[in-house]
Parts: sequence; structure tokens; C-alpha cells
Amino acid sequence: YLQVSNTKADIELLKTNIAKTEIRAPFDGKIGFRNISMGAYVTPVTVITTIRQVSQLKLQFSIPEKYINTMRLGQLITFKTTGTQKFTARVYAAESTVNLDSRGMNVRCLVQSSGSSLVPGSFAKVDMDFAKNSKAILVPSQAVLPQARTKKLILYKSGFAKFVDVKTGIRDSANVEITEGVRAGDTIVITGLLALRPEAKITLSKVQ
Repeated sequence: YLQVSNTKADIELLKTNIAKTEIRAPFDGKIGFRNISMGAYVTPVTVITTIRQVSQLKLQFSIPEKYINTMRLGQLITFKTTGTQKFTARVYAAESTVNLDSRGMNVRCLVQSSGSSLVPGSFAKVDMDFAKNSKAILVPSQAVLPQARTKKLILYKSGFAKFVDVKTGIRDSANVEITEGVRAGDTIVITGLLALRPEAKITLSKVQ
């Protein structure tokens, strides 16, 4: 009886040791390169490979400061990485502060439509709808004078140049949105800017 008990104990020990040779992940995913070779000695802290969960990918991007109030939790956005296939994601969290360098706020979304074409770590082009501003003021890009701490426009006021600080919004290849500093109806100088000084006399050649 003692010999039978010892044999059973040996069998259980062997089963336990065999079980320790199996490596299991707590979730499904894609495995990358192996960091070890067959027969290599490993310890509990050895990194054998990397597995990434692709069924619940997250998307992080930044939105301009002026659009923070138009973004809401639960909002759906679309994005694409390569090619023309579009995917959707839902906003679930946003940073509580604005980045001092980019003047944007980080937003995180949970991808709703994942697929084999999505690779973790890829860059994405995000499409996000904001409320259209029918009263937006657009000026040619060359009219905006960048300064060390601000941006300026030159206005035509009663025949003289007036330099004003402005804040800008979105831009395209030709124009920049002005969110603060000017009003509809102001006359903005767009040529000969480098030759002008505050209160310099201006002679208009053309008004658009």
C-alpha cells in the first residue's frame, strides 16, 4: 500500500511539472516573434513572446482646443488606417487638461468594428463631425503674422495700419479661421506686410 501511495504521488508530481510547461494567455490575440529558442532555459520573468489583443482595440487622438465643448462621451467617429476601408469607434474618455504645446486635448475611443486589417500601433486618419460655424471668419494664410507668443493681423483703419492680436482655429491649404481679434467688416491687409509698421500710412490699391 505504501508503494502504491508513493507511485501515485510521483504521478501527480509529474502531472504538475508537465502542466508547468504549458503557457496559456488569459485572452485571445495575435502572437509576435518568439524571444527564445527550443531547449532554452526560462524563468518566471523571461519574456517569451508578445501577444496583443485585437478584439478590443483602442484609438487615441487629439482634438483642437476650440472643439472641446462640441465633443461628447459616447460620440461615434470614423477612421481609416490604410486603403479606403473605414472603421468606427466610440468616444469613452477624454483628458482633463489641454496640452500646452499642441493646444489640443487627448481623446480615447473603443473601436467598434475591428478586423484583421487593423494592426495595433498603426497611425489612423480620423473623421469627426463638429458643428458648422456659419459666422466663421476666414483670412488668407499669408495675412497671419506669427509672433513669439501670439499671432497678429494688420487692419486698415482710417488710412493707417493697426496691428491686432488674434487667435486662430482650423485651416486649409489657403485660409485660416480667426476665432478672436477681428470682426466681420474689418479690412485686413494681405500684401506688403513686411514693409508695414504700426500706425504706418496705407494706400489701398485693391479691396476684395
